[in-house]
Amino acid sequence: MEDTKSFLITYDKQDPVTNNFRCWVYKRIGFRNYLMSRGRGNQCSKMQSAESSLPEEGASLLLELTEDELQFDVCPMSWDDGRNPYANPAVLDVYARGSRPGLIGCFLSILLVTFSY
Repeated sequence: MEDTKSFLITYDKQDPVTNNFRCWVYKRIGFRNYLMSRGRGNQCSKMQSAESSLPEEGASLLLELTEDELQFDVCPMSWDDGRNPYANPAVLDVYARGSRPGLIGCFLSILLVTFSY
């Protein structure tokens, strides 16, 4: 389920503070929006949530992220919010009708096959 508390562990060779590991708590709050909270050390506190930003909650950084790649993407997307776990995810959504090859296209493909051998 996407709207629950999720954890992310990152590794950085040059991080001298936390023995190279960081713990993050993240949550998807919309189709393009995420909240991420970084733990103070290499462990996440039990009180830490994705909205945490205070050291008392075990967090040292709060990020509000917006995914901008979808603005320039021409592929249609669908987002499963997990409300129906019995839904069939293998359903193909067709948004536009494909083109059929015409007589000229068939003739050109036959010529290409003929002259390539």
